[in-house]
Amino acid sequence: MAHSPVAEFSDMRILVVCAGNICRSPLAEALLRRALGARGVEAEVTSAGLSAEPGLPASDGLGPAARSRGVDLSRHRSRRLQASDLREADIVLVMTAAQQAAGARLEPGDSSKVWLLGEADIADPYMGDVPTYEVCAAEIEAGVEVIADRVASGSF
Repeated sequence: MAHSPVAEFSDMRILVVCAGNICRSPLAEALLRRALGARGVEAEVTSAGLSAEPGLPASDGLGPAARSRGVDLSRHRSRRLQASDLREADIVLVMTAAQQAAGARLEPGDSSKVWLLGEADIADPYMGDVPTYEVCAAEIEAGVEVIADRVASGSF
């Protein structure tokens, strides 16, 4: 029987992390879930924030950028990152190098599974204008496509 990279990763747990879990990580979570599904990958994708206040909705400023990508974040509620989230995840995607380091400090067991979502830091658009959110969303979208391709091909 031929080896299927997609089947190998069907039970994968992916955690997306940002600061407050109201802008970047919820959008990345939704886009990644959709991108993986389009590639036939079944994975649990969740998000959390390093300093999140639990229970907050996604930022209003994110709305236009999310909607233009077909993403509805109206049901999203923020949650704070726990060490157990990091232990249980197979891949942890963060927005900045500082968050990557913070994740390694919170759960030093296996920092090799903590990756930047983009090629460089993705700046927090919180309280920014519409173009700021749009730039952020485009960077997230590009990073998600790369990650989804890597997961689907088994090269993660």
